[in-house]
Amino acid sequence: MKLIYHESTQIPLEEIHIHAHPANQDLAQSLTLNKQIKQLTLVNPVNNRQYLCPLHLIESFEANGHYCEVQLLDDRRLIFPQRLKQLTGLLDHRFCQINQSQWIQWQAIESFTVEKHARLQLISTSQRKYMVSRHYAKFIKERVYGQ
Repeated sequence: MKLIYHESTQIPLEEIHIHAHPANQDLAQSLTLNKQIKQLTLVNPVNNRQYLCPLHLIESFEANGHYCEVQLLDDRRLIFPQRLKQLTGLLDHRFCQINQSQWIQWQAIESFTVEKHARLQLISTSQRKYMVSRHYAKFIKERVYGQ
């Protein structure tokens, strides 16, 4: 399947036009759903309160059994009550997978260093350190140096 982009200054900045064949209607709807989801419902593990958290405030996700621990940029840890696998469609563009159970936001990466045995260590803007497995290190290096 091809994606064809047309740019025009006549279209307002807030609009994106999607034209699809009726057979591809499900794909077009999933694209619009991904655009509309800008926040997640997270649970505070201390008092079981629910919060609507915008995606740009999330630093990383870590899978932990049947739920995910979410690290926010303001040092809070909340819980997403579903598996990490259910978030993968949402996390494709803003987040990158750094090992089998962790995703980190691209904008939260401040720098990285090379550790022994060809492993990367990411340092976030909040000075947290994340280890990247060798399998995902190549993709991250290509993305960082490609931009």
